[in-house]
Amino acid sequence: MKLKMSTFFLSVIEEVNKELESRGIIFKPKYYISNEWGCPDKVPIIGVPYPFCYPIFKTFEDDGVIVQKEPILKIVRHETGHAINYAYKLYEREDWKLVFGDFNKPYNLKEAAKHINPFSKDFVVNLPDYSYCYAQLHPDESWSETFAVWLEKKREQWKSIYKDRPAIHKLEFVGELIEKIKDKPPIITKGKLHKPYTSLIIKGG
Repeated sequence: MKLKMSTFFLSVIEEVNKELESRGIIFKPKYYISNEWGCPDKVPIIGVPYPFCYPIFKTFEDDGVIVQKEPILKIVRHETGHAINYAYKLYEREDWKLVFGDFNKPYNLKEAAKHINPFSKDFVVNLPDYSYCYAQLHPDESWSETFAVWLEKKREQWKSIYKDRPAIHKLEFVGELIEKIKDKPPIITKGKLHKPYTSLIIKGG
């Protein structure tokens, strides 16, 4: 079966790229067809689950399955946060570590999920997983969730939502850091892909 990104998912990529451009960010992540969502470890390329490819996705449409765009946009913004983190090695910066923590902290999903605090005001909310506490799972997730909220919402929006929460300082830091690197070429552009379903790469931008 010959796979290619569906027009639905290409429209998602286009929308996120426009959001990046509106913030003056020259980096646009690449995408590849995979078994699951996610960037490989420290590789700024986003894996997209193969059901979002044509002709599989076309079958969903023919069967009357409605796929909401907004949840997918939230995922892609999150993964774009990972990609930017890896592309510029932001996780190595001392100021990044002070705000988000140690990137090299062991990441065991099940173990991390046991320690989330659903009432914490130290983290933003983007993805609904784990009772809206995805950002608490690891410093890398905290960065990506914060980046996703920052990218999606205008400054006055997130300032209003998080005005009485410590998480607002993370959002402010994202804006300050992006301002420093937005017009610079990425340091890392390629690497070993994670569980690729195919080697197809969709270039960013």
